[in-house]
Amino acid sequence: MMLVLGNPAALTAIGGLGCLVVLTFLIVRLSKVREERLKISTIAEASNDAIISKNLDGVISTWNSAAQRIFGYTPDEAIGQPIAIIIPPDLHDEEKDIMRRLRAGERVEHFETNRLTKDGRRIDVSIGVYPVKDKGGRIVSAVKISRDVTEKKKSEAAVRETEERFRLAMNNVAAGLYTLDLQGLVTYVNPAAETMFGWTNAELLGRKMHDVTHYKHPDGTTFPANECPGLQILEKGIEIREHEDVFIRKDGSFFPVVFSASPLKRDGNTVGIVVGFRDNTMRREADRAMRESEERFRLVANAAPVMIWMSGVDKQCMYFNQCWLEYTGKSFESELGGGWAEGVHPEDMKRCLATYNEAFDRREPFRMEYRLRRHDGEFRWILDHGVPRFNVDGSFAGYIGSCIDVTERKLAEETLSLLSQKLIEAQEQERSRLARELHDDITQRTAALALHINFLKQRVYSSTPRSMESLLNDAFKQAEDLTSDIQALSHRLHSSKLEYLGLSSAAGGFCKELAERQGVMIDFHAETLPEKLQPEIALCLFRVLQEALQNAIKHSGVRQFHVALRAESGEIILTVSDFGIGFEPDQAILGRGLGLTSMKERLKLVGGQLSIDSKPQRGTTIQARVPLTPRHPRLNFGSAATA
Repeated sequence: MMLVLGNPAALTAIGGLGCLVVLTFLIVRLSKVREERLKISTIAEASNDAIISKNLDGVISTWNSAAQRIFGYTPDEAIGQPIAIIIPPDLHDEEKDIMRRLRAGERVEHFETNRLTKDGRRIDVSIGVYPVKDKGGRIVSAVKISRDVTEKKKSEAAVRETEERFRLAMNNVAAGLYTLDLQGLVTYVNPAAETMFGWTNAELLGRKMHDVTHYKHPDGTTFPANECPGLQILEKGIEIREHEDVFIRKDGSFFPVVFSASPLKRDGNTVGIVVGFRDNTMRREADRAMRESEERFRLVANAAPVMIWMSGVDKQCMYFNQCWLEYTGKSFESELGGGWAEGVHPEDMKRCLATYNEAFDRREPFRMEYRLRRHDGEFRWILDHGVPRFNVDGSFAGYIGSCIDVTERKLAEETLSLLSQKLIEAQEQERSRLARELHDDITQRTAALALHINFLKQRVYSSTPRSMESLLNDAFKQAEDLTSDIQALSHRLHSSKLEYLGLSSAAGGFCKELAERQGVMIDFHAETLPEKLQPEIALCLFRVLQEALQNAIKHSGVRQFHVALRAESGEIILTVSDFGIGFEPDQAILGRGLGLTSMKERLKLVGGQLSIDSKPQRGTTIQARVPLTPRHPRLNFGSAATA
């Protein structure tokens, strides 16, 4: 056919009919060619890969839609341009090598490299380059198929990073970890597990872990694999948490472990199991030591002659020794938690629990006294001393306390207090008697003596020598001073102002008289005092004021003092202060502190307290606080029925 088409003479010889046949054949042949090209074009356009053809000079001749999507150039922008528009400058030599291989007739199979987009981005691509030959077998062009693998590379990098983090985490975690496949064969062992087992990862890979580290019980009996709880995960798809067991080292020795195991899943399907475990030897040793320590503590506590209790971090009591149980006559179970409080006297309950809770919240030791019901029903006074407990790591663990029965001591103190009260009452009665005697008899007699001397001085003035006159004047002055001193002494022994005008007036009057007599300044201030005050409270504070001021004037080395009386929060507060030389209170009480002791004893009788704030060269403040109503009841021993 080609000979005919190329030879005019032949066409002439064929004639008109022959030309028609030839023309028809050519039309059919061209139609098939266009159809094939259309198929190829359609396939190229449908491909997700960039399909680019170029001649041997590297000039682009075709450019499909995927190439436009990946590189950003339209066909009009790309066709006729050198392929170098999508090749980074540093990879031009790579392209030259590809063209050299193509001219030599080689196929360049897929390899990964970089290319440039229209906007200058550098992307990862997978490229294959194939030569195109004509009918004579000559290479006339090339087809390049490119696939954007940027996201794939990122995903692979992310996977590698994740795997690296996992490897680093597993290599540095203190717990042992290993993974098994569906046949129970080892696929991974981390360094911590290698250390505990004595086997390396390489030695264990591909082996059945149960047959290496779990094949028998500590008593030597065989441990079948079908009884292994870890391997049952493969059959049942369950998880195991904090299971205590025993593993076997490479040298055949056993060590206790706590392990957890879970199925390894991929796309919802179980592909193996992962086991994490820790060596439980130290914990078991610690538990054993703790049990031995607790046992020793209980032996000692139960042998101790004092009552002992312990509470946890929740403030609830968790232990009572035998002495406590014998004393209360109750069972261990009934005392647990807050059960012990049922034996506390109702009048002491609120104060007792407040002291305990406040100390507990501050993690501070405490001491308190309260009445507790003994096994015979009698309420007895208990001295309870509690201190906070702490674990080895310094964390708070609760409280421990010891109690002793101080009823006999309280009785002795009560007896001593009553004796002290009677002694002070006797002293006050004697003071009152002496004051009356001084005021009603001796003061009157000295006054009469002064008048008599004055009368004599007037009668004999004209006939008496000047020396006698001087003597009479001196005698008169002495009689006046004696009368004044006796009157002041009478007031100190028994203040009529205190009895008839109240504490504030009596204290103010005393400060004024003492300041005039001693030549000092006393700043007195009183406020918000109740109109009616119990006589024993008023007398107690008045005596404390007398003692404190006289001591301050005598020992402070200064001439100015401050006195304050006020009522506050149900208390009467007396404060005496100076800015003198000061002293050490403890040494003063042990040495010359009889005055301080006397003040404390007086205040104790009315439920008051004395505080002393003093340091050498820093002045002194003495404060007495007396409740308007008694804070603590006197000893009250009642049966359970009366309580």
